[in-house]
Amino acid sequence: MKKAVEFLKKDLVMKGIIESVGEVKVDKSDDYFLSLVTSIMYQQLNSKAAKSIFDRFAEACGPVTPVNVFGLSDEVLKGCGLSRQKRSYLKSLAEHFLNNIITPGKFHELSDQEVVDELVQVRGLGVWSAQMFLMFSLGRLDVFAPLDYGLRKAIQVNYSLKEMPSPKEAEAFAERWKPYRTIASLYLWKSVD
Repeated sequence: MKKAVEFLKKDLVMKGIIESVGEVKVDKSDDYFLSLVTSIMYQQLNSKAAKSIFDRFAEACGPVTPVNVFGLSDEVLKGCGLSRQKRSYLKSLAEHFLNNIITPGKFHELSDQEVVDELVQVRGLGVWSAQMFLMFSLGRLDVFAPLDYGLRKAIQVNYSLKEMPSPKEAEAFAERWKPYRTIASLYLWKSVD
């Protein structure tokens, strides 16, 4: 992390953010299936509502494993508060794990793009979700999510841009932080919290 911070401080604006925010950490999760389930559950919900739904789901499911999720009836999932769409997403995810379409044991061998390509095969997991997985589950240090509103807003605010950059502009802007775009993202998010 020290090496990343020293590199990022070459950007004077980022240096100011780092000094203002303090230390950030990449907390990796080794339970890849649970991470992806959580990602699906929290989509388009505020944290409080999502946590309430997740807690009911976890109680109904027991250990959150592909077998257990796949085995839950539609009725039980609906009773937890999951929409029809999210129920189908969870079933799709479980099915992809059970049929080895997603191969988490090989993620460490795959490039970022290869991991994204595997994950977006699941209904309900898009590029943004896959990028968050790369950052927070696999701990990849050079990932940037140009579709993330918070990152684009943080760039606009911290770099005094008149308008929020488009995803394409944000991606180009983030090139300056390679090979530590994940760490830069953590600082940017914290800067506008």
